[in-house]
Parts: sequence; structure tokens; C-alpha cells
Amino acid sequence: MEEEALGLVPQPASVELRAGHFELRADAAFVVPACAPPELRDVVELCASQLRGPTGFALPLVGEGAAVAAAIAVALDAGIGPEDDEGYVLDVAQGAVHVRAAGRRGAFYGLQTFRQLLPPEAFGEGPGPAVRWLARCVHIEDRPRFCWRSVMLDCSRTFFDMDFLYRYVDWLSVHKFNIFHWHLTDNEGWRLEIRALPELTRAGAWYGAGCALPVPSFRCAWFPSGARNGGFYSQEDVRLLVRYAAARCVDVLPEIDLPGHSSAAAAAMPEILCENRVDVTEDHGMIWCVGREQNYALLDRVLDELCSLFPFRYVHLGGDEVDCGAWLGCPRCTAMAAREGLPDAGSLQPLFTRRLAAALALRGKLLVGWEEIAGSVESSSGAVLMSWTGAEPGCAAAKNRHQVVMCPGAHAYLDMAQGPGERGHSWAGRVPLSACYALDPLAGIDDPSVASNVVGVAGCLWSEFLLEWPALGLADTAKLHEPNPRECPAPAGFAEYQTWPRAAALAEAAWTPAARRGLAPFLARLGGAHLARLSRLGMRYRVPEPRVMVRSDGRVAVEAPWPGAELRYETDDVEPGPASLLYVEPFECAQPSRVRAVAVAPDGRTSIAVRLDCTQR
Repeated sequence: MEEEALGLVPQPASVELRAGHFELRADAAFVVPACAPPELRDVVELCASQLRGPTGFALPLVGEGAAVAAAIAVALDAGIGPEDDEGYVLDVAQGAVHVRAAGRRGAFYGLQTFRQLLPPEAFGEGPGPAVRWLARCVHIEDRPRFCWRSVMLDCSRTFFDMDFLYRYVDWLSVHKFNIFHWHLTDNEGWRLEIRALPELTRAGAWYGAGCALPVPSFRCAWFPSGARNGGFYSQEDVRLLVRYAAARCVDVLPEIDLPGHSSAAAAAMPEILCENRVDVTEDHGMIWCVGREQNYALLDRVLDELCSLFPFRYVHLGGDEVDCGAWLGCPRCTAMAAREGLPDAGSLQPLFTRRLAAALALRGKLLVGWEEIAGSVESSSGAVLMSWTGAEPGCAAAKNRHQVVMCPGAHAYLDMAQGPGERGHSWAGRVPLSACYALDPLAGIDDPSVASNVVGVAGCLWSEFLLEWPALGLADTAKLHEPNPRECPAPAGFAEYQTWPRAAALAEAAWTPAARRGLAPFLARLGGAHLARLSRLGMRYRVPEPRVMVRSDGRVAVEAPWPGAELRYETDDVEPGPASLLYVEPFECAQPSRVRAVAVAPDGRTSIAVRLDCTQR
């Protein structure tokens, strides 16, 4: 329990508690060797700047040998591992802090762990009430379990502004995610500026009145009727975000979804479709014609610009949910299938995928795709498959020596509803915080040679359900589980509500050794310190809810979502809040079904109100 009180998320590989505390004071400084490479100095300067605002301290960078009363010393150590190793060793003593790492990423993660050892106010933007900046003395040896730790944000169905993306990347880096998966195109919008093909964003980035793209069927009241909605990211926007993310040790993985999910591209360039093309309002037909040779020239122009914008060695090209019906009736596709000796045009997707993988290879990039590309690429190609419908496709691909990222919907799809009555997708069932934490990327894989092909974990936030919800009405029980729109204005606020703290659970699945994981200790760390950090970071997160039960003696009990959580309740079927009855112990109630309870976070934010759990007695 003493270690859990530190509230470290994700949990490090090894923590040794020691007596005493280090105090960060106004005379503290970061110490960096004079011979340190510029990239290490940049990381240290960034982490120092993150602490200057909340503490009000100067926290300069000084060289070794400088007289410093409270030093935070950062140095590279080849003994930790190879240069690209993300591991670090953190020693916090009463007189000084030492971070040793193999490279800049490890140094960054070590300093982020040190930041978590300080009070939660260390994650705020400016000086608050007087705080003693004490960090518990510890010895931590840490490195990630998996090298691929990503979160995907769908910016096609919902366009997010750049300020939100900067914050989102910040939050990922705090949780030691190292990849921001940027979903840039889909049926509802093409969001990336391609200067050689300006029509892609001129027509494909907008929908509504006077636009080539129809209003999506999931559009809600947040978008005024008759308006023009959408947007795109300029190439300068991309460069700035990539640079910002890189400074925080986050690579940006762009996704252009091909050959399906392409209604936006088809609205801009209808010629990309098959000869028997259907109208762009019909989602199932919007796939690129693979038999049209000019399409590959167009895609070469797209890839030329995309690959120059994103330095990350991987590019995601989708490949999911391709309805090949349009190809079957297309003379061009039928002719191509015949030339290639295929049974019919419905078998052309592997050919298309391999051709694009080769195009990426010419540009020094490797392909990433959804699990559907498993039969399209050789394991020796270096392609990465993302297993999303479940773990089984990923396990099968890993056995075939493919590199696999696990993101099964039942554990990692953040667009799924979190609880009964809450909004979200449902095809993978409800995905509460506990389901995210339960993700074990290596479950069912006993062969170490197969396990080594599972390279990581991904969370995915699709954005159909991030629009405005109706005004709440307490008499309407169907709306009782919606978040407060004042706390979570759509769509960015609801994106945050859907992501956090579920992404924190996924961060631990990606980083922490299996033997060091456990839901109960995680919840203790989350409620004990980490929710307060999320609040200081400005996140509009979802507060985990309690459970209402009737005990065997007939009394009503409210089970806290984390140890020591403040619980409030009402007994007359009205919405409880921070001023409602304080739950202390089980109580008698003539009508348990009318009891409703909430958990209250440290910042006063409340969970959804829950009723009697009839399965627990």
C-alpha cells in the first residue's frame, strides 16, 4: 500500500522505497554534463519548463561542477541499454535526484516519473496555493514492456483543432505513450492538405450546405442544420505538430484509409471510382478502383507529400472493411484480375496492398494496416498489423511471424460506451475502465518466439459519437448517464471523457510488466493521486463510478471505485451531487431501488449516478 500511495501511472517495472524526501526548492537546478548531446539538453529543458510554471522556480540548466543545493542530475549511461532503449534508472535521495538513461527517451520518461513523485500541482499551468514540493525517496529501475504504445484519434469524422491536438499529445506523453496515431481520412472527411491535389481538401474536407459530401448520418444537434462543416490540416500544421510531439518523445503515425472508407476522396475526385460507380452518398461503394492505373499515379503524389511530412518510419494505410462489390462489376478490375490469374476481381485487395507497401518502401517507409491486410503482405516485409476485432486475428498473425499491435475492441476501443445508459458504440460491448485494464496483449500466447512478434498496444478513439448531446432532463431516465455538458462541451470534451482514464489503463498494459499489474492497486493509484493530476492537466475525464448493492443483511452498501473515494447518495431517486448524503457505512432503506450514488473526484467532479446492481447481493 505504501508504494501505491505514490500513485505512479503507469506502474514502473521496479520500485524500491527509501526513507525521507527530496524537496524541490527555489535554488534547485537541473544538471546536465557539458558533453551531453543537444537532444538530451532539449529533453531536460522541456521537463524543467513543465515544472517552472507550477512551482514559480527558475530551475536553470547548469553544468557538472556547479554549486547546486538541490540538483536534478540527468546523464546518459550506456550500461542501461542501447541508445534507442527507453529504459531509465531514477534515484531520488534527500539531497539530490539522479536520472540515468541510455538515450533521450529514457531520460524523458525518468523525468516524467520524477514529476509524478511531486504533488499533483506539478501538473498545473501556474503557481497555485503554497505547496511543499516533496518527492519520496526511491530507487526505480524501469523500461517498457512493449516498444509500440499508441492511441488513435479519428479526426475525419470529427475535426479537432490544433490546440486540442497539442493537448492530446501532451497527455499521451505524460502516460509514456510513444505514438500518436492520427486518422486523417475516412468517408466523412479528407483532413490532410495535399498540394498536388488541392481538390482533396477543397471538396473532401467539408460537408453540409453546398458541399459535395453529404452530412453524415450520425450528425447531431452540435452541427447547425444547413451549415458547412469540416476542416483540414495544412502542411504547416502537420510540421508543427510533428515537431511538438517529437520534443515529447511521441512519433506521429499518419493514417490514410485505403482502398475503402474513401467517400471523401471520391467526392473530390469521382474518377477514382470504378466504372460502375455508385453515388457518393452510398457508403459501401466508396472504394478506390484498383484496376484504374491512373489511381496509382494519384496515390504516388499523395504518398510523396505525406512521407515528406511525417518522419516516422511507419505509415498506416488502413485496409479495413473493404466491400469489393464494386470491383466485381468493374471492367477494369475484372481485366486486372484476369491478367494476374486471380479467380475474380474480389481477390484484388492483396495486390493493391502489396503495391502500396512497395511504394512506401521506395520512400523509406514501412506499412501499417488493420488486421484485414494479414493475407496481403509477407511477414518479411516489416509490415505491422493492428488486431481490432479481437485478439484472435492478432495471435494468428503473430504465429505467422507478422508484427502485431493488439487493440481488440472489447478492451481498447475508446468509442465504446463505458457504462449502461452512456453513449457510444456497442458492437464490442460496453468497455468500462476495468475492461481496458484487463487487456493482456500476450494472453493465449505461450510460445516466446510468437510472443516476440506482438510489438505493442493501441487504444482507438473513433469519433462518430463525439457530438453534442441533448440537454439533460432528470425526468428522462434515458439521459441520466450523460456527462454534464458544462464540464464536457462537445466534441473535444467528450473525446477527453471517452479517453481518460481508460487510456491510463491501456498505458499500463503497454508499459508495466505483467507481474506488476493488478486492477485493485491501479485503482488505488488512480484515485489516490492520478485523478488529481488529470484535473491539473485540464482534462475533462470520466470519474469511475461506484456500485450500489443490497447486502445479505438487507442493508444497502455503496462500494467505492477506489480506496477512500468520497461517495454521495440519495434515497428518493434524484440525481446525487457533492452536497448529497455522505456515505459512511451500509444503511437501511425501505426502497433500495430508489437509491442513487456517485463518486466524487478530488476536484469535485462526479461520476455518473448509479442505481442498485441487482446482480450483487
